[in-house]
Formats: sequence, C-alpha cells, structure tokens
Amino acid sequence: MEAKKIKFLASVSLIIIFLFLCASPGFAAHLEVEKAVICEEIVNREPAKKAVVFRNGIERIYCHTVLEKIKENGVIYHNWYKRDRLSSRIKLSVKPPRWVTFSSIQLRDYDNGPWRVDITDADGNILKIVRFSILD
Repeated sequence: MEAKKIKFLASVSLIIIFLFLCASPGFAAHLEVEKAVICEEIVNREPAKKAVVFRNGIERIYCHTVLEKIKENGVIYHNWYKRDRLSSRIKLSVKPPRWVTFSSIQLRDYDNGPWRVDITDADGNILKIVRFSILD
C-alpha cells in the first residue's frame, strides 16, 4: 500500500510542476504578432510593394513585422529559410507596448524557389510564419 501512495504523490507532484511551468508567463506569452508581410520596399517604416510571389531581379526583400502586447524589452528573430534551409537569422530588438521592425536579405540570381520567414522569440518559439516565392 505504501508504494501506491508514493506513486500517487509522485504523479500529483509531476502534474503540479507541469501546470506551474505552463502557467509561467515567458516573454513569448507577452508578444503578439499583429501583422507580418514580405515586401520589396520600406517607406516611412511601412511596407510597400507587398506580395507573396516576387520576380527574380529584385535586389533586396524585406520582412516587416508589427508586434503588440509587449510587456518588456526583448528580442525576436527573423529566420529566413530557402527551401527549408536556414539562410539567415536576424536578431531584432522589441520594446513595449507596440513595436514595428523589419529585416531584409539581399537576393541573388539563384535564389528562386519557395521561401519562408519564421518569426521566433528568444527561446525559439514560433510566433508567426510568412511564406513567399521567388520566380523567374
């Protein structure tokens, strides 16, 4: 009977620890990506020439991100993937309560194909994924 009690208490302890960890507010819990778009230009901190398909020959492409409900200073990352291979990881600062930020990459002639930007918090939690393609 004593062994059953110990197992029961151990199970309850694990459940309590799990619930505590899930309820602990981390930085990501205080972030909300309101909008994220891919564009050819940034004009007055706003995205211009937005699209999901771009023609090869563009020199630079941007990921424009608007975050809300930021409770404390922190960082996010724009992780640029070409065909599911990490091409670039860009660290961006964010500050409360709302923040607009962007990153860019320079495109090369051979960068055709499917792309995505995973927007993550400092712990690698994905906040949003933005997909686009470069075509000839």
